[in-house]
Amino acid sequence: MRHSTNGHSKRQVSIIRLAWVLVLFGTVAALYGYSAFIGTKLPTNIDRSDLAAFGNFLQGAVVSVWSLAAFLFIYVAFLGQQEELEQTETKLRDKNK
Repeated sequence: MRHSTNGHSKRQVSIIRLAWVLVLFGTVAALYGYSAFIGTKLPTNIDRSDLAAFGNFLQGAVVSVWSLAAFLFIYVAFLGQQEELEQTETKLRDKNK
């Protein structure tokens, strides 16, 4: 597997980029939801039904995207651990020869 300058494989770099795109998409969706449900109201003038609708939007649209991004970050961490274990095993085999 080819490694980039920071030690990640090309596959890991692609997954990390996808995860960051998902984080950005979730953030943009959250900001859009805030402007759509709350708008320019002052925090003291926000109706509870608007807050409930915004919370439902966050729960359905944003959290699922961020959860997928978190899963991808964890997956990349496991891939990195697997590569490190393989490198360690290779070094031990070479040392024992």
